[in-house]
Amino acid sequence: MIKQLSIALILLCCLNAKGQEKVYANWASAALEERDYFGAKKYYLSALEFDSSNASYLLGLGLAYQELYALDSAVYFFEKLKDSENYASTPEVDFYLARSEKMRGNYDKAHSLFAYFYRNYRGSNMYLKAFAKKEIDQQKQIREILKDTLDVKLFDFPSPINSAVADFAG
Repeated sequence: MIKQLSIALILLCCLNAKGQEKVYANWASAALEERDYFGAKKYYLSALEFDSSNASYLLGLGLAYQELYALDSAVYFFEKLKDSENYASTPEVDFYLARSEKMRGNYDKAHSLFAYFYRNYRGSNMYLKAFAKKEIDQQKQIREILKDTLDVKLFDFPSPINSAVADFAG
């Protein structure tokens, strides 16, 4: 009797934990849709405590970090997802990883990731594919603009202009 009761108690706890994971996942998804990125981050982290390899949790957490401009954390979770066995279920991760690398200033890496995404993406979100194509096409123009910038010298103005109350200096 005690053995059956303990098995039922363990089973009940396991079912409750799975239910709690789904609650956190639903809250995280709703927060991400409402652009509450701090809330989404908090709830995705809680859901990942139950299932650390869930592709949608990793992608959502990466997106939340990306929108919070915590780009190192975003790249970490995107790469963790890309290295996992669930990578095939979320092919958009290459796009978001490329976007994060671009935001970090790693333009060469971003360009290669956008090109990889454009070549290999077979999903249904054609907006992402068109966005990647535009990024690839504009890369050459941006490099020319950056290379052809005017050499400008900045210098300090005399002290009355650079005073602590520069707005009121005469």
